[in-house]
Amino acid sequence: MTVYLWIVRERKKEVDLKNKQQEIIQIKVSELNKVYVDAVNQFYNEKTFIAGAYALLALIDDWINMSKDYEEKANDYYPKVSQISSIIFSAQYNNLDNILFHKIIIELFEKINKLDQENTGFYYDWSRVSLHGIEFAYNNLSSTDLTGIELINSALYSTELTYTKMNFATLINIELSGSNLFGANLISSNLSGAKMVKADLSWAILNSSILKKADLTDADLTGTNLKSANLIHANLTNSNLSYADLTGADLTYADLTDANLAGANLTNADLTNAKITNVNWDNTNLDNTKLPELS
Repeated sequence: MTVYLWIVRERKKEVDLKNKQQEIIQIKVSELNKVYVDAVNQFYNEKTFIAGAYALLALIDDWINMSKDYEEKANDYYPKVSQISSIIFSAQYNNLDNILFHKIIIELFEKINKLDQENTGFYYDWSRVSLHGIEFAYNNLSSTDLTGIELINSALYSTELTYTKMNFATLINIELSGSNLFGANLISSNLSGAKMVKADLSWAILNSSILKKADLTDADLTGTNLKSANLIHANLTNSNLSYADLTGADLTYADLTDANLAGANLTNADLTNAKITNVNWDNTNLDNTKLPELS
C-alpha cells in the first residue's frame, strides 16, 4: 500500500510540474505577443521606425530561443519567426538609404540562413522577399534554400554557395566575383548583368537561366549545365567551359576569347557574332552549332 501511495504522489508531482511548465510557457508567449504589438506599432511609425526594427529583430531571437528551449512546440514558434522576418524585409526597398536599417537587414538575412542550416525543421519562403543593394562578404550560405529570392544590385563577395538552391531567383546585377557556387542550383534564374569574375560555377545547374551581359571572366564552368541559357553579350574571356553542356544556348555576341571549350556540348547553340579567338575546341560537340562568319 505504501508503495502504491508513493507512486500516486510521484505521478501527481509529474502532472503538477507539467502543468506548471505549460503555465510558464503560456505566460512567456503572452509576453512576447504583447512585445510584438508594441514593436509593430513602433515599426510603422516614421519617428520610431528604427526602434521598432530593433525590437522586432530581438523578438525573432526570443522566438528562436523558445523553439530551442521547448523543442516540442518549435513548429508553433517558427511561423512567428517567419512572420516577423517578412515584416522587416518588406520595408527594405523604401529605406535603401537608411544605414542602420541596412545593417538590420543583413543581420536578419544571416540569422535566418543560419537557422536554416541548423536543420531544425525551420523553412523560410524566400520567394516573397525582394532585397536591393545589400552587401556582405565571406559568408557561408552553402546548401541553403534561397529559391525564388530577389537580390537586385546586391553583392555577395567571396561567398560560399556550394549546392545552394537559388533556382527561379532574380539576381540582376549581382556581384558574385570570387564566390564558390560549385553544384549550385540556378535553374531559370535571372543573372542579367551579374559579375562573376573568377567565380567557381563548376557543375552548377544553370539551364534556362538568363546570363545576358554577365561577366564570367576567368570563371570555372567545368561541367556546368547551361542548356538553353541566355548568354547574349556575356563575357566568357579565359573561362573554363570544359565539359559544359551548352545545348541550345544563345551565345550571340558573347566574348569567348581564350576560353576552354574542350569536351563541351554546343549542339544547336548560337554563336552568331561571338568572339572565338584562341578557343580550345578539343572534342567539342558542334552539331548544328551556328558559328560566327569568318571575316
